[in-house]
Amino acid sequence: MNLTTLVHLLNYGLVLIFGIIASFYLADYPFPAHKRAYCLTIIGFSLMELIFYLILGEDVLYKCYPLLIHLPLILLIRFVLHRNFFVSVIAVSSAYLLCTPRKMFGTLVAFFFDYDPFITDIVAILVTIPLLWLIIRFLSPYIIRLKYENQTILFLFCLLPMAYYVLKYAFTVYTSLLYTGGFIIADFLDSFIVFLYCILSIYVIDITGKKKKAEQENLLLTAVTIQSRKEISQLSQLQRQSAIYRHDLRHHLHFLESCIMQDKKEDALKYIQEIGVSLSQSTITQYCNNEALNLILSFYADSAKEKQIRFCKYRYSEDKLFNLTCYAREASYAFLFEQVYIYRKNNASLSYQYRGDSVENWIGIVRETEAVWRAEEKKEQENLVGYLIVFAAAFDAIMNEQYPEGKYGSARNLLQRYGEDEYCRPWFCKMAGRKQTKEIPSVLWRCMIRGFSFCMKVRWYGLLSFGMKLMVRLHLTETLSDTGRRG
Repeated sequence: MNLTTLVHLLNYGLVLIFGIIASFYLADYPFPAHKRAYCLTIIGFSLMELIFYLILGEDVLYKCYPLLIHLPLILLIRFVLHRNFFVSVIAVSSAYLLCTPRKMFGTLVAFFFDYDPFITDIVAILVTIPLLWLIIRFLSPYIIRLKYENQTILFLFCLLPMAYYVLKYAFTVYTSLLYTGGFIIADFLDSFIVFLYCILSIYVIDITGKKKKAEQENLLLTAVTIQSRKEISQLSQLQRQSAIYRHDLRHHLHFLESCIMQDKKEDALKYIQEIGVSLSQSTITQYCNNEALNLILSFYADSAKEKQIRFCKYRYSEDKLFNLTCYAREASYAFLFEQVYIYRKNNASLSYQYRGDSVENWIGIVRETEAVWRAEEKKEQENLVGYLIVFAAAFDAIMNEQYPEGKYGSARNLLQRYGEDEYCRPWFCKMAGRKQTKEIPSVLWRCMIRGFSFCMKVRWYGLLSFGMKLMVRLHLTETLSDTGRRG
């Protein structure tokens, strides 16, 4: 076996691996969470391909490829990974279609070397990983969104890759009609189809996604409006009932006095209990000057209390404590039919007006969060306490740097307050280790959290302060958070 044959076999094997990985990602089955499935699939299909290659030869294997590789892979994604049939077909046929740029680059370079097959295979091998990265990074998120579309849209998206698949095998594998115009023409035609497919996919899915999002938002607003009207009506009725009870309090007292005078203690006690229940149900807390908003907030506050979720009076960031508490207690109710996140920009918040008591505020929030998690025996969430402390210290220091120096003290002094705190310091030492950050998928954030925690551990407060100042001046904090760039 010479070098050319060996390189050709390597390229042949890489095509298989490329197709499997691309198919899985396009079917929304990423590698980090399913490493075992990837390895078993690649090994199984590779062994099957090798056996058929040794027994039947390359030409027969190439012609049997649809029945040997593609059809089993579609069935695997459909029945083992439990994806929609059209999604399975789109994933495999698209992966096959996306293999063609490898060959195109190889053929293009080989054109200058008299179509040397060795050059073709070498170039194809070299572009495999970059091309696969582009597919996973930029194309797969759009294709994945197809699983939320109806059967008609899925069928339409099946047509292009399947048409290419059929024509490719009909004109290049089982016949040589397409190559009568030369290899370079055929491969550039493949790449042109790939380009059109990507543009069409991104454009149509983006338009469809925007339309669907608009419809959902409209439906959600309608549902919220109707529900709010019902709740305001009910709560207003309760408030009117409460006013009646208070107005008639004299009559209630006269009745109770009569019961006592007649030695009807049981009747009096029963009547008192009834009044107590009615009044407790109709109590409206005054959160603001808007009565309608007070009614809604009072209603939901009572619902939260029933689920052992209480409101805490912190000057800011109490929403984080509330959200984390709900998460720890696995709240079994929801106020809306759709999962939404409503953000209200508050110009008086910490993000726009730094406050000097932030350290005590943040530490109090973290302490309460940890207490809730320990009470709920959520040991798997232990590291989240460390993440909160790291976030609090870093966020505080950054916000401090955005205000005139000396108003609340330097960022170095602020970081030192966190670093020397008896509650926070053990967590910084803990978060500096590899074990506590290994579950974070982003390498950048793992390094940042461990690096920040290490500096806090060894008391390099001045270095961290300088780093925070530099990040603020270069607007790196806005880039990392992706909030400062939004309109």
